Amino acid sequence: MRRRAATILAGLILLLGARHGMATEISATVVEGNETWDAESSPYVLVADLTVAKGASLTIAPGVEVRLGPDVSLRVQGELIARGATGAPILFTNRDPDTLWGAIVFEPGAASAVYEDLHDYVSGSVLELVTIEYGQRALRMEGSSPLVRACTFQHNRYGSSDQTELSGGAALWIGADSAPLIDACTFEDNYIQGFPQGGAVCVEYGEPIIKDNLFRGNESNYGGALVTSWVYSPVVGNTFEDNKGRFEGGGAAF
Repeated sequence: MRRRAATILAGLILLLGARHGMATEISATVVEGNETWDAESSPYVLVADLTVAKGASLTIAPGVEVRLGPDVSLRVQGELIARGATGAPILFTNRDPDTLWGAIVFEPGAASAVYEDLHDYVSGSVLELVTIEYGQRALRMEGSSPLVRACTFQHNRYGSSDQTELSGGAALWIGADSAPLIDACTFEDNYIQGFPQGGAVCVEYGEPIIKDNLFRGNESNYGGALVTSWVYSPVVGNTFEDNKGRFEGGGAAF
């Protein structure tokens, strides 16, 4: 009886080790060509910045978990396709408890999303059914226009004591020459410390379509959930709940 119990216990240990201990560490710094990260090799651990080179493509399959070390970023010069599924979302999170990683950064010239009939995704960079947490300005767009649909942004942080730095967006920052579609996402518990504005989202001279999103429990000095400057594109159908602007603009400031 003891021998049988020991055999069962050993089998459980091996199973748990296979499920939780077999991380795939990414030591490369550049993705060249076409690469796919599948759920069988998840989680993937980034120990240094990784760049998807111009002309290259990184596809992340449903159910994949990506863990990033402190201040580590994923930079996209080519194409990033991260499409989760119902019951199998993709997760970007911190590698170590109580730390913050960097950001997913779409650099100038990164492959933009291509649509049919205005909003039907065809190709290009996309994040869909992805959870992004514990980043610093966790998603940044610098002259690029990916599709961001049905994603969850939570527990992201950003801060500065520099009184001249007013650009925030703990979850999402959109810069000039960027025209992404941000559709049906949830932004919750994203927080700006210090002077930067826009607890969850900051738009600086970009032209995004921000539609049908939920903003809940985000905080900054000004524009608790959302702040924009010189935006002529639609911000429509969004819901704002319990956001806090410590000085002004609890929900949004335009």
